[in-house]
Amino acid sequence: MVGGLSAWAMLGLAALTLQTAPVPQSRQTPTEPPASPVDDVEVVAGALPEAVRAFVDEVAAPVNQRGIARWNSIKVCIGAVNMRREAAQTLIDHVSTVAFDYGIETGEPGCKPNVLVIGAADGAVMADGLAAARPRAFRIGASRIDQGPAAFERFRTSDAPVRWWQISMPTDSWTGNPVVRMPGQRPPRIEIFAKSQMRGRIRDDLKRVIVIVDFNSANGMTFDQLGDYIAMVAFAQIDPEADTSEFQTVLNLFDRPAAERAGAGGLTDWDRAYLSTLYDYRNERILPFRQAELMTTALRPDADQPNADPSEP
Repeated sequence: MVGGLSAWAMLGLAALTLQTAPVPQSRQTPTEPPASPVDDVEVVAGALPEAVRAFVDEVAAPVNQRGIARWNSIKVCIGAVNMRREAAQTLIDHVSTVAFDYGIETGEPGCKPNVLVIGAADGAVMADGLAAARPRAFRIGASRIDQGPAAFERFRTSDAPVRWWQISMPTDSWTGNPVVRMPGQRPPRIEIFAKSQMRGRIRDDLKRVIVIVDFNSANGMTFDQLGDYIAMVAFAQIDPEADTSEFQTVLNLFDRPAAERAGAGGLTDWDRAYLSTLYDYRNERILPFRQAELMTTALRPDADQPNADPSEP
């Protein structure tokens, strides 16, 4: 079953200590990042849409010819392995809180993880070993549900401090059923009464995410910062090769010298606007241009969201 514990057992990780996410008892206000030199800089209204479009075009990574996927039809259950119990629980609690902030439902304690965070001394060795041992756990053989063979090779071999692999599914928003044929199953049936219904009914749902963290590359940052980074790449389809140097985002965290990381903050206003708009319209098929429109509205000075400059300090 996609997203179930059996999927992770296929990776040979079942024997490792596994923590599962508790359900937050109340909504917590997201922690604001520390003030930065750009906080008082006003973005010219006419420039904001272009800046947001550039940001979305850079970071969004929907599967080919699909919309941007997000968690929808199943609850998110976060697990962490190959790290000390207290470290695992700290990360899980933080990522679960971020999920709750954006209305992403989390599973009960003891749930079967569909977001798995794996600690590693060498991320590439861990990724390549898991992928070689159980390739079908990553690429299950259905059409357009992952980023393809070239992206899989980069996942296995890159020197990125954090790498992630996602399985998403085109889904009938009326029934919650997949609309692609899965290996060993019959083709799906969709009952429609007019052709115009089809495009509006199909959304893209995340089903499984694996995140490998190279802890040797995480020096100088807090668990809250690392949790924010993991949440961003686990709850949205983010391009691992995005160049975000011109934008204010948690995705730049590992680009800073270790000595500067602790004061850099976590999720920024732009990250929060990206996640909030993505999940406010979860029954809609969101293409990047639509995501940019929604995010621009959220970031305007007269919106509830605070305004921010897209440039890094």
